[in-house]
Amino acid sequence: MARFTTCWQALAASAALLTLTPNWATAAPISVDALLRQPNVVSSVNWSGYSAANAYYSGVSSLLQVPKSALTDQVGATYAWIGVGGASAANTPVPGSPPTSANPNDLIQAGVAVAQVGTTARYYAWYEMLPDVPKQAVMDIGAGDWVQVDIHEQAYNLWQITIVDGTQVFQQTFPYTSSHSSVEWILEAPFVPIPSLSVGVFAPLNAIAGANFTRMQAVANAQTVIPSQLSPKEWVLLGPPGGVSAIPLTINPDGASFTATTGVIRSA
Repeated sequence: MARFTTCWQALAASAALLTLTPNWATAAPISVDALLRQPNVVSSVNWSGYSAANAYYSGVSSLLQVPKSALTDQVGATYAWIGVGGASAANTPVPGSPPTSANPNDLIQAGVAVAQVGTTARYYAWYEMLPDVPKQAVMDIGAGDWVQVDIHEQAYNLWQITIVDGTQVFQQTFPYTSSHSSVEWILEAPFVPIPSLSVGVFAPLNAIAGANFTRMQAVANAQTVIPSQLSPKEWVLLGPPGGVSAIPLTINPDGASFTATTGVIRSA
């Protein structure tokens, strides 16, 4: 936990150096206006991926590929995660302020991450139950690893988080009051608080590789389903005016996998 805290503090100290337009991959130009007019597309300042609502959710899972740094020298972090609840709290209109909603504390999540300061990159697994801060799972996570992550309700508002990387298994049970209102599969530019300045910034890495999602499932109304059965929302990470920073690729024909992002996109 000490290493996790130190890395987070280093990111906060380097926040003024961050470029808030991640260059996650090469992509063809696209009409942003047309994209955002699509009925299932939702804009965000820090999420790219898929979410589903309109059911009672008691579980979510996915096999995640750990995002890995694609530059030898950069500052920031990128999370790949799954979660229950929180979709209504995700869209923040003003960059630099944390997500807000009528219930900003409605999200239980777990996943994998890369954090980099200069030439030092670190990979780890983590879990979080808002309003608490993220906690690191004690595991040895490598760049590009395929990690199975599962969040399931064992009894009403009693949740089990399981993270598996090869022969390593992290599993704990936690009480948490959830709305059960949504599930998510997300690549995130995390919000980094800077306590000394009483502000914060969204802090994506400028370039990553990997970060794929597969074997995606959810438990909706007590039935195990895949995302394509849920008419999921597509989260587009907004960038400078006239463009977006990241957009998830279409869910694959299997209905349960996607590549996390096509990277930087500019309007035509």
